[in-house]
Amino acid sequence: MKIPKKLLKQYNIPWIGGAKILLVQVVFYGSCINFLLIAVTAYHTTLRGYFVNTLTWMTFPIFFISLLIILTIAMVLEYKFVLSSLYLFTSKQMTLVDRLDKISVKLDKLLEKDNR
Repeated sequence: MKIPKKLLKQYNIPWIGGAKILLVQVVFYGSCINFLLIAVTAYHTTLRGYFVNTLTWMTFPIFFISLLIILTIAMVLEYKFVLSSLYLFTSKQMTLVDRLDKISVKLDKLLEKDNR
């Protein structure tokens, strides 16, 4: 089954990529604000009643510091294991795309010669 070339054509529109990169960078700050608001809300609406009865030492500052410690551990694990794997995968994909582009150009040249 032959796939039409128009179906696989990619378009390079720089402002779309730039907008996406900028939005991804800004989402981090929104997530930080969201994390703070959810932590405060969860503590004061749901968890405080449980902590007052069972974990009397769990005040809001201790609760919040505990969340920050968990977040820090997650960041260390992300840095040590996931980030390098992500860059390796991306590098391999880009190498594959370069090779496929070169192969596509060679195939186009061969098809041109064959059609003559």
